Amino acid sequence: MGSKSQHIAIYQMCKWTKISGNWHSLAKPILTSFVITQIFVAGCQNRQSISVLAEQDGSSQDESPVMLSPRDEMEVVDLMRSLAGEGGPLQVPVAGPPRGRWSDVPAAARAAAARQEFVIVRSHMIEGCWVFEFRSAGDRPAELRVEQRPGEEVYAATATVGLFRDRTDQAEQLYDAFEKAMRAFSRKRKYPEPSD
Repeated sequence: MGSKSQHIAIYQMCKWTKISGNWHSLAKPILTSFVITQIFVAGCQNRQSISVLAEQDGSSQDESPVMLSPRDEMEVVDLMRSLAGEGGPLQVPVAGPPRGRWSDVPAAARAAAARQEFVIVRSHMIEGCWVFEFRSAGDRPAELRVEQRPGEEVYAATATVGLFRDRTDQAEQLYDAFEKAMRAFSRKRKYPEPSD
């Protein structure tokens, strides 16, 4: 771990610190740093880089060190094909239609309720129509009905707020919040729903 002159320097330093009486306060940090430096220097010496060894060996890093026989290659290809499954194109996540997906209706209703400070009290589906019953912060009842429609229309929604359904401004805000949430969910990419 170092040359003879380095060992002599360490010995002289130890001898000086014992004579001067500053062994603990001065020598330990100096010796520690000196020894650590020697370890790093010795660890970095006599090492050749991988590229130099590759050049001496005659190989290149771009070459593959393993060559398969034609029989082994066929076995690997067959194994990869069996792992791929039945085939067909891979499904990739896609954005939904402009008005959203029918499967996003419950999540959009929750988002609209949170935005308008409503709490969903009950939700259920009746013959292709989601019905969400809410309570407002002022304890007003509200309802959002979302009926499934074919094609690009996807759904038709109506909102009512108030005991007598007379809070049309709040109903309009609830409807708008639901529409915004549906459009936001339609921009999120999902895997296509399986077709029957």
